[in-house]
Formats: sequence, structure tokens, C-alpha cells
Amino acid sequence: MSDLAMFNMIKWNIVVLDEAQNIKNPDAARTKAVKLLNRELGIAVTGTPFENHMTDIWSLMDFIAPGLMGNLSGFMDMFDDDNESALNIEPILTPLMIRRKVVEVADDLPECVVIPEVLRMDNRESLMYEGEREGILSELAGKKATLASIQKLRMFCTHPFLIKELGLSGDPAKYSLKYRRLCDILSEIVECGGKAILFTSYTGMIDILNNDIPVRFAIPVYKINGSTPVANRQPIVDSFSAAKGSALLVLNPRAAGTGLNITAANYVIHYNLEWNPALEDQASARAYRRGQRNTVFVYRLFYTDTVEQVVNERIGENAIYPTR
Repeated sequence: MSDLAMFNMIKWNIVVLDEAQNIKNPDAARTKAVKLLNRELGIAVTGTPFENHMTDIWSLMDFIAPGLMGNLSGFMDMFDDDNESALNIEPILTPLMIRRKVVEVADDLPECVVIPEVLRMDNRESLMYEGEREGILSELAGKKATLASIQKLRMFCTHPFLIKELGLSGDPAKYSLKYRRLCDILSEIVECGGKAILFTSYTGMIDILNNDIPVRFAIPVYKINGSTPVANRQPIVDSFSAAKGSALLVLNPRAAGTGLNITAANYVIHYNLEWNPALEDQASARAYRRGQRNTVFVYRLFYTDTVEQVVNERIGENAIYPTR
């Protein structure tokens, strides 16, 4: 942004934006600055052209072909965040979009095996979850569920320790069947000397893993979250890759879902599912990329009969995994 005047001393034939989802917010200063670049042609390269809203694609298209989709307010009046609007916009986008799948350009990659871990809470955990759900319904008093209420249920499914009002502490495996299943998976990985990367969007869960796993399995745990300086992220990956024997790298998918090469690990664990399937796919691609020589195993852990099942069903038909 600070160098815009210098960049505009040149009339660019082509400007290519890598990780172009970073201009999805049309009101961001970075987005506005990029669109002021003096160019003949703009190309946007991204694995996630849609992240949260239809306006994401409007902002990208406003860089590629300014004016094609009208102004932002008119676009928002015409297209809602629903499947019908997505179908209506598809004929406009298709002629301007080239889609590249991993298996089409990297046929030397090994197999990628996706393993759904569909879990059912034990009785104690189920009773606590139901208590949280009923408490939220009571507070809503017939109104629609809010993002905060859904988030609270997702946090419980990640681990009951994340709900501070419950006052739980001690061995995290005692209160969560999902955590016990995670320990089973990690036990198998450690036994064969493998390395694993685990994605969770909750800082509290990263702290639980960071405190418990080194003690439970005697392996190092590395972590990258939103507070990790960008300059420090690749060095952390390098330390993880250089570690002798088994190790665990815990990542926030938004902080580390792009740009990192983590082929030292061939086990990927999605500990809590994300609403956006593209975000999950990009996270898995940290290990399933050029340089990977071993079969990649992707574990997706989620509870049935909970909000996590809703998330899985919501993303299921749209998820694209690099399987063959």
C-alpha cells in the first residue's frame, strides 16, 4: 500500500495476485490499493475464491474485470448468500475461470486417504452437551440461533475444557471421547515414528495439546496460531521437519492454511471441522503437495448428533479432496 505511487510509475501489462483471497473484503485498504494498480490485465490466483460471502467473488472480479458485475450495492441486491445465487452467478464466472486440480498437475504425488472419524459422545459428555444446548435455547427464547451460540456448541465439541463455566480441569482425555480417539491415533503414529499436523481453530485447544501431548507421548509439540509472527512460521515448520522421530505440529487453519510446505508430515488431523470446505482442503494441502513421498492420511474427527454433524453435512457435498 505504501509503495503504490512507485508501482504506478509503470504501466503494467499483467498484474497477477497470488493468494488473491486476501482482497476478498472490498472495503479493506489493501484491496483498494491493489485495484488502483495501472494495468492492462489482472489475474487472480486462489484456492478459495469464495470464503464467506458472495461479495468475496465480487471483489476478486472487480480486480479482474472492473464493472463486469456492476457496483457492489447492486450486486448485493441481486445475489444473496445462498445456493440459488451461486447457480445464477456460475455462467458469468465459468468463461473467466481456469480450475486446476492437484492430481491434474502433480501426477507424481502419492495417494491421499481421507478417513472420516464419526464419533458419538459418551453418556456424561452427551448430558453436558445437552445441558449447554438447552441453556442456549432458553436464552434465545424462540429466536434464531446466533453465531455466538453455535460457536459455543462447537467449542464444547472441540473440548469441554473450552467452556470455562463448566469449571473442568485435569486429564483432558477424561472428559472427551474425541480427545481419547485423538490419543489413539497419535499413539499409532508415534509407534511407527511418523509426524503429524493437527488443525484446530481454537487457541484454548492448542494450549491443551501443547500442555498434554509432550507429557503423554514424550514427543515435541510445535504450534502456529494467529499470534505467531509471519516471519517465525516457516522456521517453526523447519524445526518440526528437522525433529528426530515423531513430532506434532498444531496449526490454526486460517493462520497456517496457505503458504507453508510441511511434507515432513504425512498424517493430517482436522480436530474440529470448518464451515468452509476450501479452507479445510487448503489446510490438508500443506502436507499433500510436491515433495511428499509417502501416502497422506487425513483424519476428520467430528461428533454425530451435534452441531459438528451439521457442519459436516453443510460442507460435505462441496468438499474436494485430492483423492484418486
